[in-house]
Amino acid sequence: MIYRTFDEFFEELQQNLPECQIIFGTTKGEITSDVCFITHRESTISYSDDTPFIQSSDYDLLFMMENPIFNNLKVLQLTNNGVNFQGYDKESVKYVFTATVSLFGPGSVPNE
Repeated sequence: MIYRTFDEFFEELQQNLPECQIIFGTTKGEITSDVCFITHRESTISYSDDTPFIQSSDYDLLFMMENPIFNNLKVLQLTNNGVNFQGYDKESVKYVFTATVSLFGPGSVPNE
């Protein structure tokens, strides 16, 4: 289990996928390059003295890549259980993979 902030995770993902556009959320634009969508699924919150504390946050990743991502060991190590092949998108000419990432502590959500 690796403890890192969202910003550290995002930076590490960018370093390991330099040709990939990384988007938090979604886009209405046309997908012309490799892309990774990051979507916040949920956060676990506990309370101490009536003060909320974020224990962890889970994110879903959706990769649309020209080449399969399962051979990128550094990216696989960032995920909870590797990546899952979902199919091939003929319209964008991209392979589609999904993954899940869990981050821990109050830094597990993006800075505002």
